[in-house]
Amino acid sequence: MKRMLAVTSTGLVAVLAALSLPGQPSRAGGTSGKIRIGLVETLSRGLPPALLRTVLEPFKAYLEEQTGLSGELVLGGDAPVLGKKLRDGQVQLAVFHGHEFGWAREKFPKLQALGVCDNKGRDARVVLVVRKDNSCAGVADLKGKVVSMPRLNRRYCRLFAEKHCVCDGATPEKYYSRVLTPFAVEDGLNQVFTRRAACVVVDAMALEDYTKAHPERARDLRTLKESEPFPGAVLACYEGNFPAENARKLQAGLLAAKDSPRGQKALKSLRVPGFESPSDDYFSALAAIVKAYPPPRK
Repeated sequence: MKRMLAVTSTGLVAVLAALSLPGQPSRAGGTSGKIRIGLVETLSRGLPPALLRTVLEPFKAYLEEQTGLSGELVLGGDAPVLGKKLRDGQVQLAVFHGHEFGWAREKFPKLQALGVCDNKGRDARVVLVVRKDNSCAGVADLKGKVVSMPRLNRRYCRLFAEKHCVCDGATPEKYYSRVLTPFAVEDGLNQVFTRRAACVVVDAMALEDYTKAHPERARDLRTLKESEPFPGAVLACYEGNFPAENARKLQAGLLAAKDSPRGQKALKSLRVPGFESPSDDYFSALAAIVKAYPPPRK
């Protein structure tokens, strides 16, 4: 169960690994017989291949039944590099964290969102969690303590930690005496509960799951600091490089998953509530998060 909890952040990855369209040409690479789906590099960090294969099969079977689509997943580099690959036709679809999609769109405005992870109306936020009996009033009181940052945290957890969980521009590695990196989010929360760490940086929805699974332990924890809402992970293409008919078929398959028993079973295996079409609110959140967390300078 602990390992399945960690899959939430990568559910879209598993879905996309199941997709491609036969016989579509690539401007840069000829015809390979498969659509290439680029994965932004931060989505694959910390996820063992065996775990990805485990969560892949139920949704793969569902989508093949509903849409006839199948596919090839490739590593796509960072957000700007993957955006360029979409523009140049080296990949036809790509998956980004929401904030990284915003970064890529700054350089490549013709990037289009086809589907967004649906969190059932809940904002994706990051929280800094401590024990209730910890007397600290703010981040300044945690300097020199031990922090836990689980490896399967979503990438934006690191952004929040670097900006809001340190002082004076320090990195977490310099600000805290030690940075623990357990595999699963549950392990990180347990480290605070058992006092191995003074604080932990985790996704707020993962904290909600932990509270449901371990209510007695959760009662001894409190949120010290919370982030802005982060837009959900997105499946994207480049305007003019992906046929509209195939885009409609792909969107229909993703959106319909939550409305059928088999689709619900597949989503449950991935611990993803569903998918939705990008809305005006999504793009507003995208603009706000890019302003709050500008792309890294190179």
